[in-house]
Amino acid sequence: MESKSIDTVLKETRSFEPPASFAQHANLTTANYDRLWKDSQEQPVRFWEQAAKNIHWFETWTETLSWDEPFAKWFVGGKTNASFNCLDRHVAGGRKDKTAILWEGEEGDVRTLTYGQLLDRVSQLANGMQNDLGLKPGDTVAIYMPMIPEAVVTMLACAGRGYPQCDFCRL
Repeated sequence: MESKSIDTVLKETRSFEPPASFAQHANLTTANYDRLWKDSQEQPVRFWEQAAKNIHWFETWTETLSWDEPFAKWFVGGKTNASFNCLDRHVAGGRKDKTAILWEGEEGDVRTLTYGQLLDRVSQLANGMQNDLGLKPGDTVAIYMPMIPEAVVTMLACAGRGYPQCDFCRL
């Protein structure tokens, strides 16, 4: 009987080096990565506190980590918004006309959304969810959509208004 086996890709050993012209514009070099990784292991609270300063906070945290084993609470008292950090701050920062989503479908169709277009769509949907459907922060939204740009719009609209979501994305 012939043995049939399945190759696994759970452990990848190949390396794919970027072109030098691309690598020279990288924000993170191998040396910087190694330093960041070391810092994250040796001083994780300080590391994450520094990382958190790269996003917008509506209210700054009063305590970086509250650790009551086995429970951890990060950025206690802080308030941020994932949707704002993904969209609004980029539009305000002059990237309104830059590509936010470049999507290619199975059939080869391509769609591009700029940060400005994406923010407009997210705002329209979020307003409809609040005004037309009567959703309030804390109301859970179930999402069952294929991986298309509208799924991102829906997730960001929910995050922006404080609607926890259950994602059931069809593949």
